[in-house]
Amino acid sequence: MSSPNDALPEPADTPAGPEPRARVQAALDTLTGRLRAAGSAGWQRIDLMARMAGDAAELEVHETRADGSTGPAPVDEPPLLELLRELRDAEYEPENGAWFSLRLFVPADGDWWLAENRVWEPAWRVPPADETYREDLDRYPREDTAMPPWLAAKVPSA
Repeated sequence: MSSPNDALPEPADTPAGPEPRARVQAALDTLTGRLRAAGSAGWQRIDLMARMAGDAAELEVHETRADGSTGPAPVDEPPLLELLRELRDAEYEPENGAWFSLRLFVPADGDWWLAENRVWEPAWRVPPADETYREDLDRYPREDTAMPPWLAAKVPSA
């Protein structure tokens, strides 16, 4: 779990681009800013759930309104997916790999809250093919000690 007041995770260095910590912060600032701007009148909180592996991605974005009702948030998904891919790239750690799912709560006022999952199999609506995980491991390799059993079963030669 993270919030803007917590220390950011240490992302891997990349050969080009901004310093990794600044890259993570920029992606989070842009992502939370876009979510705040997308809320309909009177929204109180936006909840984003993302699942990613290889080229597969699923998003669920809901808002809670002042009257307590909830429903889909009116967001433009393609830019959010690009920001999430940027965040995933920026936070990648060679020893632990990249996250597979992410949960982000953004209140209308106050600090956001973030949780990332690098261990458990995501609860996909439409699970991707095992080859998708192979592609993901090619892009985001991880040490054997960080290979969850479910992932090793899907990609036995990893």
